[in-house]
Amino acid sequence: MTARTSTLIVFLLAASLAIARPAAAQSAARWDVFAGYAFDRDVVDDVNLDTGWAASVARGMNGWLSVVADVSGARTTIAATGTDVTLASVTAVAGAKVAARVGPFVEFGELLAGVTRTQGTAFGVTSTTTRRVVQAGGGLDYPIGRRLAARAQVDVRVTSVGRDYRVAAGLAVLIR
Repeated sequence: MTARTSTLIVFLLAASLAIARPAAAQSAARWDVFAGYAFDRDVVDDVNLDTGWAASVARGMNGWLSVVADVSGARTTIAATGTDVTLASVTAVAGAKVAARVGPFVEFGELLAGVTRTQGTAFGVTSTTTRRVVQAGGGLDYPIGRRLAARAQVDVRVTSVGRDYRVAAGLAVLIR
C-alpha cells in the first residue's frame, strides 16, 4: 500500500467519523451478529475464490460507533494439466465500524486489521503463508424486522504483497 493510499484511507475514515450522525434507534443494536456468503477476488494472482463464507460480531459503543471482529474464508479449485490446483484463504480482523441511517438503510464503514492465511495445493504439495492485513470497506443493512437485517458489503484487503476484494451478503441479527 502506498503512502498516498494510506493517507486517503485514513482521511476517509476520519471524515466518516466527523460527519456520521447517530443511527436511528432501530439500528443502534447493542450487539450485531452477521453470517453470509463471501466472494474474494485476488487481483495479484488474477483468481476468483468463489466458494466462501463470512461471519462477524460487533459491539455497539454508542449510536454510531462499534467495535467489530470479522472472520471469513474462501476457496476455489482450478483444473490444470495433470492435477487440480486448490487455493484457499482465511482472514481474521478486528477494528472499528461507523454507521448512519440513510432512508430505510443503515450505511456503515469499517477499518479493520489482523491476519490472513493463504494456502495453495498442487501435485500433492501445499504451501501456506500468513500475512498481516488491513481491511477497509463498507456496506448497507436493510431492516427485515425488528431484530433482523439483510446485509451487503464490499471490502478491500491490503497485505505486503498486494490487495484483494471481498463482497459479502447475508443476514445480521440485531440484539438490543
